[in-house]
This record gives sequence, C-alpha cells and structure tokens, in this order.
Amino acid sequence: MKQNRIELNFFTKILWLLFVCLVSVKGISAPPFSPLFTPKKHEVRAVWLTTFRGLDWPTTQVKSEADIDKQKKELTDILDKLAAGNMHACFMQVRSLCDAMYVSSYENWSSLLTGTRGKDPGYDPLAFAIEEAHKRGLELHAWVNPFRVTSTGTLASTDLVKKNAGQWIIQYNNGSFKGQIIDPGYPQPRAYVIKVLMEII
Repeated sequence: MKQNRIELNFFTKILWLLFVCLVSVKGISAPPFSPLFTPKKHEVRAVWLTTFRGLDWPTTQVKSEADIDKQKKELTDILDKLAAGNMHACFMQVRSLCDAMYVSSYENWSSLLTGTRGKDPGYDPLAFAIEEAHKRGLELHAWVNPFRVTSTGTLASTDLVKKNAGQWIIQYNNGSFKGQIIDPGYPQPRAYVIKVLMEII
C-alpha cells in the first residue's frame, strides 16, 4: 500500500511536471495576442498621386481665376475615381523639389501650380485635397521628397536652399537623372527639413 502511494505520488509529480512544461511551451509558441485582443488588420487600398512634373496632377496651371476651378476639378475627378474604384486612401505628393503644394512659411509655392515658382495659386491645394478626400470617405496622406532640390528647373532667389547653396547642396548626375539635392550629412539642412515636415504635420 505504501509502495503504491509512493508510485502514485511519483506518477502525479511526473504528470504535473509534464503539464507545467506543456503550458510553458504552449505559452512560448502561442501568438502574442489572445483572439479577444487581436487588433484588426487595416487593409490599405491606396494610390500614389504624383505632382512631380505634373505626371498625375496638376495638368492645368493657374494663370487666371477660371484656372483655379479647372485645377480643382482635375483633382476632384481623380478623387472620384479613387472612391469609385473602392480605394480608401490617397498618398499625395506635396513637396517634390523643395517646394510646396500648401501654404508654407519655409518653402516657395511649387511652379507646377502656376508655372512660376513662388507664385500663389490662389488657394491651398493640400487643404482642399484633404477636405475633398474626406467628403468621399478617403484618407489623404502627404508624401514628400525631403532632399531633392532640382531636376531640370531653377530655384527662385527667395528659396532658402538657394541662399545656403554653398553649404547645403550636392550636385548629382547618374546619366538619366541629374540635379541637386540637400546634403543630409550636415545638421543644419537636416534641421531645416525637419521644420518643413513638422509644418506639414
């Protein structure tokens, strides 16, 4: 009887040890979240809206009051197509050449809007795009090129990067692409880019 109790205790201890090991191994291999707390996956159905060289938008430049409505209509037509195509986000390029598709304290207006760098188009394209995207149930995300300065065009005399060209600018030419970029190797131009990005945010 005593021997059976010892065997039973030993057997119970082995089972308990196996149970603890099983729970430990199961705990390690289990997913990090229980099914009750698993975050929902957010599917991204989006389009990149390129403004560089007017590839997607704008194709109309603002030369008169009527052109503002044309330029806006081009953009709302694109947003209508995205909504109809069951997209739910648009990544809009708002800074392609150290310029701005929005009201900025740091950058000049993009020449893509009016044909002249620094010329006010008469409205804020980014604010307009956000408002119109939200009307259609679309998210709008600002897409920036942080360091590209020029590809073929020239800078305005009021461009801050032009005033600092000797210290901030690197020339590049890899055959099919040539131009200038802000040198991210120095703290001053990096700090400037961060200010620009924070202004957009």
